[in-house]
Amino acid sequence: AGKHTVWYKAQGDSNHTDSEAKSIEVTINQRTVASNDVQIELTPPSAKYDGNVKRPKVTVRDKENNVIPESEYHITYVSDNSENWTDKGTYKVKVENTAGGNYVVETATADFEINTSAQAPLEIVNKPGLVYYGDTFTLSAVGGSGNGKVTWSVPDAYKDIVEVDANGVVKINGTGPAEITATRAGGTNYGDATATYSFNAWPKPVTAIVTAKDRVYKAGDVSAELIISWKPGDLVGKDTIDTSNVMGTFKDDSVGTGKTVNITGDPVNDATAQKYDITIPPTTTASIFKADATVPTLTANDREYDGTTQDLVRDGNANTLYSSFRDGVYTAAVPTETNAGTYTVWYKAKGDANHNDSEPQSIQVTISKKTLALTDANVTVELSGNDLQTDTDGTYY
Repeated sequence: AGKHTVWYKAQGDSNHTDSEAKSIEVTINQRTVASNDVQIELTPPSAKYDGNVKRPKVTVRDKENNVIPESEYHITYVSDNSENWTDKGTYKVKVENTAGGNYVVETATADFEINTSAQAPLEIVNKPGLVYYGDTFTLSAVGGSGNGKVTWSVPDAYKDIVEVDANGVVKINGTGPAEITATRAGGTNYGDATATYSFNAWPKPVTAIVTAKDRVYKAGDVSAELIISWKPGDLVGKDTIDTSNVMGTFKDDSVGTGKTVNITGDPVNDATAQKYDITIPPTTTASIFKADATVPTLTANDREYDGTTQDLVRDGNANTLYSSFRDGVYTAAVPTETNAGTYTVWYKAKGDANHNDSEPQSIQVTISKKTLALTDANVTVELSGNDLQTDTDGTYY
């Protein structure tokens, strides 16, 4: 662009000489590229953060897509607000005219984006092997980029099974598949990095402590009363397991020590029991002790002296033993007496394989003196044999 002088003349020939030289002024005007027509091409058009300065190469074209020489403009990577052309953000490239060229390039700008970069992989560590209901453990996260804070979360679908606090402390509250997510915040220049820990929470294995109560013999009864408990720490929190369906039975009803008790039935399969893998021992032991034999109720044969020898009591049975003294010798013979007096009969029921002898009991029996009535003074009464009984002082009555 500019003013140019062009000299010219007519060239002669064999009959002519060259003409006189003349001149003409020619003007080439600068081409103006309006701001709206300035096409700024940035290479690359954007960049990802990597900690280094990112300034793109600039190519300027007019609206006809003609490349404008670099000598026609100058470039400014705008930094009037402390832009560092390193961190994530939107930056401006400004193109301005350079005087004296063939173009007048009006001022124009283009945006250059530095985008966040993906962090290095994040990994959850300190994961346990198998996970059971009631477990508590602490997870950690390593990796990622930068020093963004790690946060922990549980998807809504798994919140009934697991909870995790801000420090990665995990508490297992149920059973089944679950997930925990760790997220390291990316901050200004990185996207968030996440890692997921997927696991299955298994029912907690517990074994019941089962004992049976000793008891006394009862004919035909093979039942055993069970006492079911758990080791400290076996049950989580305030959990209780309903074992009302678990029953114990002896093989037979006979007396014996350390007898086998068979255990049958399962705990009630409610929501709490489903969180446990419950083992009930198949047997335990207990003793059946002898019961006291049942003593019959005797009846005293109270009577008036009549000189005969009769049983003092009645209503005993084949297992009834008798004695004249509490700690005397007991026999199956029913005590008998003839003379008037008050007699104490001790008795008890005889034991067998399943019974102890009963505690001795006593009953008093009275043979009253016979009264002789003399109603006629002129009647002579002869007393002999069973009509007479000698008193302790030797007199008769």
